[in-house]
Amino acid sequence: MSGRLEELARLPVQLIWGADDTWQVPDWGRKLNKAIPGSELHIIDNCGHFAPEERPHQVATLTIDFLRRCSAAPPRH
Repeated sequence: MSGRLEELARLPVQLIWGADDTWQVPDWGRKLNKAIPGSELHIIDNCGHFAPEERPHQVATLTIDFLRRCSAAPPRH
């Protein structure tokens, strides 16, 4: 983990992970989620490493919802 991950706390961060990812296992997503203050993690069931290709509708829905919430939220400082 990079020592600079805390700097991302100033930005909205969403992590999308495949539950069946064997290349970057879900525990990495959980560690990143804990290391980036204010981040949110979504783990998609029955999905491997290429979530946008394997579950495009779920990824698009999560991304659109996240962007809508971020555009409505006050900026972080």
